Amino acid sequence: MVYIVLIIIVVLIIDALIALKFESIANMKGHQGYFWWCFLLGVIGCGMVIALPDRQTTFSNDSESVTQPVKQMASDSDDTLPEL
Repeated sequence: MVYIVLIIIVVLIIDALIALKFESIANMKGHQGYFWWCFLLGVIGCGMVIALPDRQTTFSNDSESVTQPVKQMASDSDDTLPEL
């Protein structure tokens, strides 16, 4: 009986540490309050955090320009289809 209680405590501590890590990842993406999702739902909650979009958009001093990833344009010499 004592071993079962110790195992449950260890599992809850590990689950809490994983949930804290995924909460910090969600905070880096600009979202709040995902600790309990990860703690209570486990893998499903962690998957939710992985699928979150990134809300951290940086604005420059110009109100017109927003820093976003730049699409790489194909060069003129690269107009052939790839081999299949």
